[in-house]
Amino acid sequence: MKFISENTVDTVVAQLEADPNLYELWMAKYSEDQEAIFVFYQAENFSLLTTDEYDLMIFMTLVILESCNVEATEVAEVSMNTLEEKEEANWAIFQESKSKTFRDKVTPFFDNTDQEDLLAFVEDSLVVEEDEEIITTVGREVLFLTLCTVVQCLGK
Repeated sequence: MKFISENTVDTVVAQLEADPNLYELWMAKYSEDQEAIFVFYQAENFSLLTTDEYDLMIFMTLVILESCNVEATEVAEVSMNTLEEKEEANWAIFQESKSKTFRDKVTPFFDNTDQEDLLAFVEDSLVVEEDEEIITTVGREVLFLTLCTVVQCLGK
């Protein structure tokens, strides 16, 4: 997959925030084009997320998918099997980390990617100020690892 730049991601986010109709359009397009991702999101482990966290996951997924589209990147359809295997491997990497902070625990994922800007978008969206506690600790981990998995699978 072609490198997706921070500028592209920022442009897509701005478009989506400026035109709420795009959300439904992209949802219809990508839930068909990448059906496995959206079926994967119906799994039981996502019941741990709050409604706001789940909505954020969908928003961020649409941004990632549209950013790939904007860059005219050839993205193969992701399979459920690939998603499940990659997510399981990512959880193992995350749980092996001896680090205490979230940012330190996700460092190995940045060390092994060619999509640093996409992962930075995910990480930055999940790390909020203490007085803005919108995302739970569990939600932060689930969201990062899920979206990291999506990025990795799209890059295959």
